Amino acid sequence: MIVHADCDSFYVSVERVFLPGLIGKPVVILSNGDHTVVALSKEAKSIGIKRGDNIRMVMKLYGHLGVVSLSSNYTLYGDMSARIQELFGTYTPDMEFYSIDEAFANLYSHKYIDVREYMLDAKQKILQYTGIPVSFGVALTKALAKTATRYAKKETDNGYYQIKDDQDRIRLLKWLPVGDVWGIGSKYEQKLLAMGIKTAYDFSLMTGGEVNKLMTVVGYRLWCELNGKQKIEFEYEVPDKKGIGSSKGFGVKVTELWQLQEALEVYLSRCYDKLRVQGLACQQIYVFVQTNPFAVDEPQYYRGLETELPVATFHLQILKQEANLLLKKIFKKGYNYKRVGVFLSRIVPVGNIQTDLFNNPNTEANAALTDALNKMNDRYGRDKVRFASTGYNHGWKAKSDKLTQHFTTNKNDIIKIG
Repeated sequence: MIVHADCDSFYVSVERVFLPGLIGKPVVILSNGDHTVVALSKEAKSIGIKRGDNIRMVMKLYGHLGVVSLSSNYTLYGDMSARIQELFGTYTPDMEFYSIDEAFANLYSHKYIDVREYMLDAKQKILQYTGIPVSFGVALTKALAKTATRYAKKETDNGYYQIKDDQDRIRLLKWLPVGDVWGIGSKYEQKLLAMGIKTAYDFSLMTGGEVNKLMTVVGYRLWCELNGKQKIEFEYEVPDKKGIGSSKGFGVKVTELWQLQEALEVYLSRCYDKLRVQGLACQQIYVFVQTNPFAVDEPQYYRGLETELPVATFHLQILKQEANLLLKKIFKKGYNYKRVGVFLSRIVPVGNIQTDLFNNPNTEANAALTDALNKMNDRYGRDKVRFASTGYNHGWKAKSDKLTQHFTTNKNDIIKIG
């Protein structure tokens, strides 16, 4: 059997663990910059708030109903996710951690257990040790398990549902709108609705050829899964990234090159951290700048530029140098910049770097500097040692005026009792 686990209103639930006064209230979590709603509680949904709504509009329409808005606290969410994954992982080694708040478990090797009792025990343990409620769906395939979880959240009291037989499968597929099927986005939803395909069951009744023609092999695999045939394999190891990017909007108007350089280097450092964790190197760098497209009374400018290194590298100082060269080429005075971003691509494992005898940035000197930086930051904390050009007091940072404390990762923020 396949189990799908999905944390209930994860971001909000994490905040409520440490701020129990939020329980029962309509709570929304905001995007970087505190502009739009990215997550919300069921109480917020019930009064009409939707993901993607502008917070000003939300507070104007629903503020009198006691809506609470908070900045995204990704450090806290990531740490709590790791704790949940560790707990869930004790129930089976066959795990796929699909996202920060979702996971799949393969129970085909657990032949002599009561799956319901086993998963309800996992649910209780996760709630007891982390305070986070989790819903579980169980079925023969990943797509059906996702469907069962959705049903468990909406239609059950205990947050658990197992598709028992084919008749039960058909009943749930008739219950699920086609636009809510895992993997069917808005583009395909519109096409399917135009064909009279309104439910997951309608979709399952299409022929494989029709699905393959409309949605290619990805859609065909999904169709097979909904019909009880396992086609979407488990990914027990996180696949190497094909590209890594970082870009955030500024909290103030940015006009100077040095401000863009600071932000670019901070974002590049976050990309470098991800490269390093997976033992990867990159050979291609793309940098872009953008003004605010919603500021219609201001001159608009967008431009990006990329460069390819002769040899893939994993040294931050080399990536920083190349990224700044690109930024200087695309920067223009006289604009109010809203965003700068960087994207690293042509990524390969460090052990697979194709070297160049005459033009190789991966020298012993660069390796020594990288090793020293990494050891210092591993010992004393991220960014304790950094390049001076990265800056320190970043006045351009996106707003996070409603950020809660880092309760589990910063000793100064640990809750004190008594």
